[in-house]
Amino acid sequence: LSSEGEGTYEEANFPLTYGENRNAVYKISAFAKEDSGYTGATQEFTVTVIKKCKVTFNTRGGSSVAPQYVIPGEKAVKPDNPTKEGVSFNGWYDKTLTNKVNFNDPVNQDIAVYAKWDTTFGFNSYNASTEKESAGGKLSISESNFQDNPTYGWTFMTVAEGAQRMLKAYPDDGYHFIGWYEGKVENIYKDGKLYSQTILPKDLNDSSTLLSTDSEYTITIEKNGAICAVFECAGHQWDKGTVTKAATCKETGSMLYTCTVCGTEKTEEIPVDENAHSWKENVQKATTDSDGLISRKCTICGIEESVAPLLKVSKISLPRTSFAYTGKAITPKVTVANENEALSDDNYTVTYSKNTNVGTATVKVTLKGEYYEGSKNLTFTINKAANPLNIKPKTAVVKFGKLKKKMQILAVTKVIKFKKEIKDKKTYTLISAKKGKENFRKYFKINKTTGKVAVKKGLKKGIYKVKVKIKASGNKNYKPSKEMKVTFKVKVK
Repeated sequence: LSSEGEGTYEEANFPLTYGENRNAVYKISAFAKEDSGYTGATQEFTVTVIKKCKVTFNTRGGSSVAPQYVIPGEKAVKPDNPTKEGVSFNGWYDKTLTNKVNFNDPVNQDIAVYAKWDTTFGFNSYNASTEKESAGGKLSISESNFQDNPTYGWTFMTVAEGAQRMLKAYPDDGYHFIGWYEGKVENIYKDGKLYSQTILPKDLNDSSTLLSTDSEYTITIEKNGAICAVFECAGHQWDKGTVTKAATCKETGSMLYTCTVCGTEKTEEIPVDENAHSWKENVQKATTDSDGLISRKCTICGIEESVAPLLKVSKISLPRTSFAYTGKAITPKVTVANENEALSDDNYTVTYSKNTNVGTATVKVTLKGEYYEGSKNLTFTINKAANPLNIKPKTAVVKFGKLKKKMQILAVTKVIKFKKEIKDKKTYTLISAKKGKENFRKYFKINKTTGKVAVKKGLKKGIYKVKVKIKASGNKNYKPSKEMKVTFKVKVK
């Protein structure tokens, strides 16, 4: 018996229903059947029947999530996020996938919520001619109409699963577009750490990765991935080339050419050049007695050949072998030559010794440099020079008052001026002493070695002319002088 109706059931199984308000209350009692052989009855008890709200989780192809049964007016519990290969879980939404479910709202009826999935998708351009990313041309990405704002660089976008993007390729000058290819993301590491990422075609040799050859292409993005706009040089324009390996007399070489449009490189072989030897020079140096030889040998094939003879240095000489003493070092120019020509002075050095004073001087010529060796000594004589003695008479004054008392001595420099002389011994000889024609020699005396003049007492006032002769003996570098006469005056007053 219940508030919903009355009924008698012979079995223990009987339905319990609920009304439009989603719950019902039943009062239940049990009695023994008349013919069962049992007697008695249970105590009456009450059962309340409540219908819960069902929350269904539609993962849209993701891992399954169990439904929840929620008492009306209470909240559903947000389950663990489902997973789905190639996409990322965004959240739970209504069927339109525009309104996100708020699990703090009470549940009062059966509902279904839907998983929304996002994809991360990368875009880049690629130069197939040079195998360089972000090169060869540009691309633009838009949601509806094309937006001509193309770029080289790679970019990543997060879009909803199933979203569409319109793509357009723009080749650079000299390039053409060859297709949209599936891409792959590669990590770039620096110092062992992730530094950046780039996007490259998966495999240009695999035709299954080619998505379209149209420059304008609409892609439906179903999962994480990438796409590359691939370009290649429309026609290579090769430069003049650079020799990367020169051909030799035994081996081929190589020439590197670079396309001036895309930078692609190619290498071509340079044939063997029988004249492209690698020479190593060998020099047998010439001396003063024997010829030399310049030869060379190829370090690659071993061939040898003579290059040029080196004539011996047959002439090493001085302009003359006798010179007069000058007081300075004498350095006569040396002639150094072979039978054809003089050698430049960077092929030899000249040193002089004992070349200042009278005697025998030595000149040493030493051959040097890459092509010459050896040495030779020459000599020349330095003779004594003429004695430079040159004198001029002077007038000496002797005071009569002093002379009356004693003999007066005059230094040689008081009576004779030596205009030029050397350090050597000189000999002085008195010839005469006169006043007018009268002889006063007895009143004068000259020191033979010093030239000092003695004026004796008794000489009267007046001017006396004294004649002497002088001779310089010379020294190790100068000859003796000729005998020279000079008349000086002595004035007694």
